[in-house]
Amino acid sequence: MKKLAIRGTICSAGGGGAYVLLPIDPEKIFGKKNMIPVNILFENQIAYQGRIANMGQGPMIPVLKSIRAALNKNIGEEIAMEIALDTSERKVTLPQDLIIALKDNGLLTPFEKLSYTHQKEHVRWIEDAKKDETRKTRIAKTIQNLLSKS
Repeated sequence: MKKLAIRGTICSAGGGGAYVLLPIDPEKIFGKKNMIPVNILFENQIAYQGRIANMGQGPMIPVLKSIRAALNKNIGEEIAMEIALDTSERKVTLPQDLIIALKDNGLLTPFEKLSYTHQKEHVRWIEDAKKDETRKTRIAKTIQNLLSKS
């Protein structure tokens, strides 16, 4: 499948989140209406692996705060995107300290059963910690979260 080149306006999702509505019919292009895995290149600079989702307003792509900051883009501004279907297997690489904590608590298998997106969000949250103390606290909270669900 070829890449789609699209320009769109960054919209506020509330709570700091943002997205771009897509002027396409994903079912015609991808054969699926929602949760379509894609690779996106923002402004020919920043690659992102995400999903086209329909949250009631039509198909949209999230634009992370970190991406907006790196591109110096704000809500209401236009952004260029190159979108291609992602057919690769989605697998999250876990940091060693998280693997150890998960194994110590018998939670590696339950963690691996989480969706790709949930695994990715946990790992990103842990790896975004600036201090070692914060990282350890986030790993502990991840463990507590998993224990409360099992």
